[in-house]
Parts: sequence; C-alpha cells; structure tokens
Amino acid sequence: MIDWRPVSKAVVSVGVDYKMKNRSDGLYYASLDKLKATKYHNVIGTTSLNDKKFFLSDSVVRLNIQFKKTSFNYKAELIKKSKDKPEKFELGNYDKSFYIYKEFWKVPGEYELLLTPKLTLPGGTPVHYLSNKSNSYKFTVLPEKEEIKLFSKKQLIIYALIICAVLGTILGVAVIYIKKKEAKKLAQQSKEKQIAQLQLNSVRSQLNPHFLFNALAGIQNLMNKNEIDHANRYLNKFARLTRNVLDSKELISLTEEKTLLDDYLQMEQLRFGFQYKLNANTDLDTENIEIPSMLLQPFLENAVKHGIAEKGASGNIEIDFKKQSSDLILSIRDNGKGFDTAKDYNGLGLTLSKNRISLLNTIYKDTPFILDIQSGINGTVVTITLTQWL
Repeated sequence: MIDWRPVSKAVVSVGVDYKMKNRSDGLYYASLDKLKATKYHNVIGTTSLNDKKFFLSDSVVRLNIQFKKTSFNYKAELIKKSKDKPEKFELGNYDKSFYIYKEFWKVPGEYELLLTPKLTLPGGTPVHYLSNKSNSYKFTVLPEKEEIKLFSKKQLIIYALIICAVLGTILGVAVIYIKKKEAKKLAQQSKEKQIAQLQLNSVRSQLNPHFLFNALAGIQNLMNKNEIDHANRYLNKFARLTRNVLDSKELISLTEEKTLLDDYLQMEQLRFGFQYKLNANTDLDTENIEIPSMLLQPFLENAVKHGIAEKGASGNIEIDFKKQSSDLILSIRDNGKGFDTAKDYNGLGLTLSKNRISLLNTIYKDTPFILDIQSGINGTVVTITLTQWL
C-alpha cells in the first residue's frame, strides 16, 4: 500500500548561524529570506531575491534549513556546481529542520540544495522518491569579504611622503619667516638701545658739570668764609669724587656708590653741619650687586641744597639700601622744608635725573626703574625701585 496523501514541494526558510565577533555567548541566527543587500557584522549579505548569496567568513558556522508546515520526509542533497562534473553530497532525510555545516560549502562557488519528497510504506520502509515534486534552492558562497580600502599600501606611503614634504616645506618657510622677523625685532631693539645709550651718555655728560660746578661753588663758599682747614678737607674729598664722576663706567657696585655718597656728604657736612646716616641691609651683597653709577647723587644734592642747607646741625639725611623680594630699593629721606612735586622747577639736576631714569627703562625693559617722590612740610622721601634686579 502506498501513502495516498497529496505531496507538495518543500518550502523552507534558509538562514545562517554565525559567531558574533568579540562575543563568546554561542551562535546567532540571520535569516536570508526576504533580505537584499543586508549585512550582519560584515559577514553575511544577499544580492538577489531569488538566489541567496553570502560571504564566507570564519564566523559563519553552518546553514540553517527549517521546513514550513510539512508532514513528509525529504531527501536533502547538496550540489556544488563546477565547469567539469558537479559534486553531489547526500545530506540525509529530514522533515523538520537540519543544518548544512561549513565543511560542505567551504569553497566559494555556486551551490544548489535539492529537496525531494519521499513516500513510505507502513513501518517506514522507503518506496519511492518523487523527483517531479523536488524543490531546489540555489545559493552562492562568495570569498570572505575584505574591508574596502580607499588606497593601497603603496599609495598610502606615497601620499604620506607628499604630505610630509608639504608640511616640511610649510614648517621650513614658517621657521625662516619667524627667524627673519625675530632678527628684525632684535635689530630694532638693538638700535633703540644704542640710541637710548647715546641719550643716556648725553644726560650724564650734563650731570657731571652740574655736580662739578656745585662742588666748586662749595669750595668758594668756604674760602670766602676763611675756613681754610675745611676748604682743604673739602678739596681732598672733591678730588676723589671728581675721578669717579669723570670715570666712564656705566655700572658700579653698591659699595662704590655708598663710598661716593659718603664722600659727598662729608664734603657738604663741612659747609652746613647737618647729620646723616648711610644704611645697607646685611642681606645685600654690596660688593657684587651693581647699579647705574651716580644714580642717587643728583637727588642727594637736591636734598642738601634745597632741603637741609638752612637747618644747620638740626638737618638730617638718611640713605637706605634695602632688598624686597627680588627688588632693590634705594631711598633718600630728609627733614627739610619739602617742595611741590607737581611743580616744574628751573634747576637741571632733578629734570636730568628723571630723564635719565626714563632712558634707563628703555635699556633695562625687563627690570624697570620706578621713581617715587613724596614731599611735605616734614621733609622729602625719594625712592628708586629697581624691579627684578636681584
């Protein structure tokens, strides 16, 4: 007796079981039904609604074939097409689902899955295969998909060399431009410094006669008062001062400046009889710290001549050299009658000294000199701060 039930062609769903990259939690399923140009983790793809195609990859494990509503057994055969003789693999009989492992289709090419219904006698003995009811599914296995590269290795090397050459050229031009600009800036600064130095020398050349004329006037004053002994002592101090004043050194040590100021104050003390103090903080290396020569001299002359000359023995002058952080602070304090600091005076000493400090700031831009004059009825304080000098 033959099974009389009507036999239909097998209808199956075809998918791929694969391992997801960088995951170790089993297999993942991707259906190839109704898919077109779909990609799963860069492994699977289809390019046709009729024939199924996918890319061979290490992550692809097997084809997953599932029957749709059937009560018959089907013989499964896999045919690998070739130019010569096609290869056929007997896969067995199935009625639900089965797998075709990668070993059967690991070579890229065209394949055909043939499913033929099988009729059986009671007891399960095979009787007949209905070839006219066979159904076939064609699919193509493509070589493993490679990442799309915009450029070859050789092209990348060439482009990298070109980019390096262009960047190198740009960098070279930039460096040359910066160097030229810096050289021009340095030349300009040097020129400005030379001009300032010439102007400074001019101011100093005016200050020297100013000091000498004042000193000679002092000697004349003592001679007129017939104070011969004081005049001789004045002349001795004046001789040493004159040698230092006419010296062309721009910078002298604090020790040398202190000696010059002391000689000058001793000279003027012979004339006016005032008291004075010269103080230098012990944390100052007076032998090695240098300042512009005769920086305080004109301000000291002004304190004597216009501040305490008329006070006699009650006149007092105090000079201090102090260190404050990295600044050097020089100050002259007198108890004279004071003056209006906002008013312009005819005397050359103070004007020339202010001009000199202005010119010094042109030369020593990184360590500016700050002049501050405070004056009132109780006296005058002149402070010169040499910032970042120490």
